[in-house]
Amino acid sequence: MSASCEYVSELGIKLRNGKQLEYKRKRELLRQAVQLSLAQGTVRDKDVHQTKDALATFWVTGTTKATDLTKEKAAILEKQITKASAGSTTSVPLRVVGKGDDAVGEALAEKGLDGQWRVKYQPLEPEDPFDVKAYGVRELKVVTSNGTTILKDRVSIVPHDNILPATNYVFHDALTNEPISTERVNLNIQTGAAAAAIPMRDGLFPVSHESLRDGAVTLTATMSGYEEHTQKMLILRNGSSYGTDPYYRKAERVEKVFLRKLMRHDTFSATLRWSAAPRDLDLHCLASSGEHVYYSNKRAGEMELDIDVTSGHGPETMTVSPAATRSYKIYVKNYSGDEDIARSGATIELRTKDKAEGGALWSGKPAELHHFSCPTVPSINYRYWDLLTIHVDAQGKLDVKVRNELVEHEPTVVEKPPLAALCSPTRTTTLSDEPLTKRQKL
Repeated sequence: MSASCEYVSELGIKLRNGKQLEYKRKRELLRQAVQLSLAQGTVRDKDVHQTKDALATFWVTGTTKATDLTKEKAAILEKQITKASAGSTTSVPLRVVGKGDDAVGEALAEKGLDGQWRVKYQPLEPEDPFDVKAYGVRELKVVTSNGTTILKDRVSIVPHDNILPATNYVFHDALTNEPISTERVNLNIQTGAAAAAIPMRDGLFPVSHESLRDGAVTLTATMSGYEEHTQKMLILRNGSSYGTDPYYRKAERVEKVFLRKLMRHDTFSATLRWSAAPRDLDLHCLASSGEHVYYSNKRAGEMELDIDVTSGHGPETMTVSPAATRSYKIYVKNYSGDEDIARSGATIELRTKDKAEGGALWSGKPAELHHFSCPTVPSINYRYWDLLTIHVDAQGKLDVKVRNELVEHEPTVVEKPPLAALCSPTRTTTLSDEPLTKRQKL
């Protein structure tokens, strides 16, 4: 039986029964959230552009940038001050508009204690990040509430790293982090339901191929004794001259893919991976019974943290044999804090395997795979990523409720399953392995 999955956006917009709020309303809520994030965020030196009154050449969706202003433009903002107090930053909310003055992003002008004005700006992510029409060269303006232009430039809107292909793929075991030879992995790219798969040799994403076109593709990796790995990505040409790599790629050329050994039925598994920074993200699972599994308590009841990594990239993998009528919350903590979690490129792969017909613990049926990316809009400097809660009914069916929000405080409450799920006799399963040794982080 398939696990149901209800998606709730980071702004709490609930999608139920196939009904969705109007996209304009959704974008308005996004603008409000981005405005809040810009007000709370910090400007990093690496994001500051030296040319005054000029926008960055490339806008990566979901990334906040900053630029200084000339005295002429600063004088305009002086007249629009909306917030001021002794010893604090003075700020003016702004908008980013495109063709027809349609809002495409949010901005905030801040006057520092040194008296200098700086504008932070951030584009909204497209409704469909895999739509090639959402990217390209645009003429954008940063304007005040009354339409006065503060900045204006032609910029390239480019996809976020999370959906771009890497140059090279390497494979590791999701439970042990041990490397797996690419020779053992059947790796290919599927460009469409009817199209022939494009083989990838030695883990290298092809620089060119007659079947590659701009648009969404699916990378598939299969290996004997492991669950199938699939990954949706966007192929988009970057306008490079002939003879060079024509596609946008991830900033980190090599991407680690974590393959999960075959799972038994009545289990679910979550694997966290991220980029080099932050150095240490921690995967947590909190049960409605009060049990809590994380790096210093790797085993509790039916939950187990298989591996904990403290030097970037991951994996951190959690395996749970869920008990009937319980709920499980999965979230991530930015333990090291040396980079914002919104900039980490973190993703979680959730695999679910419901009860098999006839009660078999093992079968050839693959686990269902769900991909989740850490929110990049708004890029709030919060420490926790509250991803989802899994409810288990009396028959062992899994119901996945996705929140996918960055939150300021660590989640401590797990919503219990709906009352309807508690009406039948319960059934529980537990792991049979010995508890792992607890380890205290340095």
